[in-house]
Amino acid sequence: MEGEGKSGGGNTQWTASQSTFVQTFLANLVSEGKKISTGFKKVHLNGCANALNDHFKINRTADQIANHLKTLKKKYSRINYLKNLSAAGWDEVDFIVTFDHEHYTNHFEDGKNKGDDEFINKPLPYYGILATIFGNSVATVWQQDNLSGPHKNSFL
Repeated sequence: MEGEGKSGGGNTQWTASQSTFVQTFLANLVSEGKKISTGFKKVHLNGCANALNDHFKINRTADQIANHLKTLKKKYSRINYLKNLSAAGWDEVDFIVTFDHEHYTNHFEDGKNKGDDEFINKPLPYYGILATIFGNSVATVWQQDNLSGPHKNSFL
């Protein structure tokens, strides 16, 4: 079954399609007012897992959805950290954290920043949906444009 394999450490491997499905499902729950202050209720994570499993013919659990959500939140937090650095620019339309060449090079001199390459000087099309899920002023505009249109349930 697609993307059901595990890596050597026992981590579930997620395809981009599966991750986007989960993000869209959870963002729709947020737009319906079903997210609580601490996150999502187990019943909603189970619903997400069931919908994902039905759509992709895989076998994911609510715990795996919750773990994937933690990974997505780490990415979202790192993007926010980067976009708020004084040397960074932020493109609100295409969700791009921009660094000029000098700051980009200096940023990566520190080994702890080696994983940031995926977030800098590249469009981050999933940022708006993450902002909807995890909270941000961008979420309201993104929600209106992307969760109310004809593709609201394009994966569902």
